[in-house]
Amino acid sequence: MRVWSAERVFVKGRFERDWALMVDDLGIIQAVGPRRQLVSKASQVIHYPQAAILPSFINPHHHGFHAVFRGIADQVSSYDELLHRLMWPLSRVIDIDLFDALYQISFAEQAISGVSTVTEFHYLHNASYRDGHKPALADRIIEIALAMGLRINLVYGFFDQGMSEDTEAFIEPMNVSVNKFEQLLQSYGDNPMVRILPGIHGLEHTSSEAIIAAGELSKKYSLPLHVQLAERESELHTSEVQFGTTPLRALDLMGLVNERLVVINGTLLDDGELELMKTRDVQTIICPTASLARGEDAPNVYGLLKSGIPFSIGSDSVCSNNAFSPLDDIKLIEFLQRSQQSSFNILNRQAAIGTLWELATTLPAKMTNCPAGSLMPGAPADFFLVNIEGPSFRPRWNFSTEAFMNQLVFGWGPQVSLLGLVVNGQKVVNQNLLTHGSIQKSYDRLEQWSEAFLRTVEKNTQETPEIQSETTAS
Repeated sequence: MRVWSAERVFVKGRFERDWALMVDDLGIIQAVGPRRQLVSKASQVIHYPQAAILPSFINPHHHGFHAVFRGIADQVSSYDELLHRLMWPLSRVIDIDLFDALYQISFAEQAISGVSTVTEFHYLHNASYRDGHKPALADRIIEIALAMGLRINLVYGFFDQGMSEDTEAFIEPMNVSVNKFEQLLQSYGDNPMVRILPGIHGLEHTSSEAIIAAGELSKKYSLPLHVQLAERESELHTSEVQFGTTPLRALDLMGLVNERLVVINGTLLDDGELELMKTRDVQTIICPTASLARGEDAPNVYGLLKSGIPFSIGSDSVCSNNAFSPLDDIKLIEFLQRSQQSSFNILNRQAAIGTLWELATTLPAKMTNCPAGSLMPGAPADFFLVNIEGPSFRPRWNFSTEAFMNQLVFGWGPQVSLLGLVVNGQKVVNQNLLTHGSIQKSYDRLEQWSEAFLRTVEKNTQETPEIQSETTAS
């Protein structure tokens, strides 16, 4: 048995003084309590006298391969241009070496941000079903996460519409997706570090047959069904044309609006749809920074709070949310609500939330069927250690729960020192450095790709003749 202790441990919504976690060899918490009561039973005691132990973050929605578009994604004029000029065409040329590099880099960023569990919404299939020699990309994502010591929830995205050169990197026939999903369940079902979930990448990209098939898998295996929904006006138009109604109501016609459904983003859901979600115990994942970065509406947090719909915070695309910080997103939605409602302390007043920390821990755990999120006996030892000696956490208000929690959330930033991240009882980040191998080769591979991309852009620019207007031509 190993004991981890600190000046404060966040347990059951309280910052307990000089408490500890007793963790067994399988990485499971066996006891939580005062350090003096646990040290006599331990083979090793690891104490941090100027730190707090808190449950690590769970990211419930992430697209790791989008890291290849960072920087250049911010140079286009619209989200449609991002899709048609960058994402659709460039995704077709992501080979396996670049793919591996992208996921090692994006998962490393998650880890050093305090994220122990990444929920990867996987929909880049790159026509592997056509070539038996191509590796299955979903398996590679899982193995990369495990090699880095992270917990992984893989949402297998159904995406069977739009059979064209533009979207061929993402298209996969429905029967192939169903078979692959069940293969993944069989391969990783006994691994406590892995969860496999079905997902729908929007009504624009998925046939009604595939949507229903994903829903049947959710029902058959009692799993959450993650659906990206109602994010853009074009999706509302598609839903009206195909189904004669709005996106959530279209799902209801298919019998999928129930307690297993998790709506992702949903920034354009109307009041009637929110009421339907409340009635059917539907949960949602919002990604405030990414939504605003794409020029979309901010999440309707007021509507979610008013309806009592549980929500959690995700990163979404890592090319539009380059530095994911759950606490920064929580701070963002709190301040947006203050501006809209002319009132303070909006989120803290919600009984359904508990503490602000739950938005990034226990709530996303529930929405991903993940056992992590809290520091209790029987739960996996997933936590991080934060230095609480710095100026950002003063005054401490005697560690009063709400006051000091506000200090943590609203004082979070680059000046905060994370001393380490522990996942399943193993330290995977120490002083901002990964403990499981080096990713230097991944950096090198991505630099090679970006340099080749810039050379191609420069060549195309030089070969394109200048087009002069009548007013500028000599």
